[in-house]
Amino acid sequence: MNSNSKKQNYFDISIYSINGLNISSFSYITLSNYQIDISHLTAGVYIINFIDIDGFSLSKKLIVE
Repeated sequence: MNSNSKKQNYFDISIYSINGLNISSFSYITLSNYQIDISHLTAGVYIINFIDIDGFSLSKKLIVE
């Protein structure tokens, strides 16, 4: 993804518990300087999923200590 492109890149972000429960969702955001408040999450392992406007999905492990 090219951040210099004139087309703005928007994303949906979801955070799931390790059991698959949707904990938080954020829609129609840009990632240029976006920060996610995870202060409400208890210590543990989560999955964070990014989906772009074209439907491309990327999942990563999120560890909260």
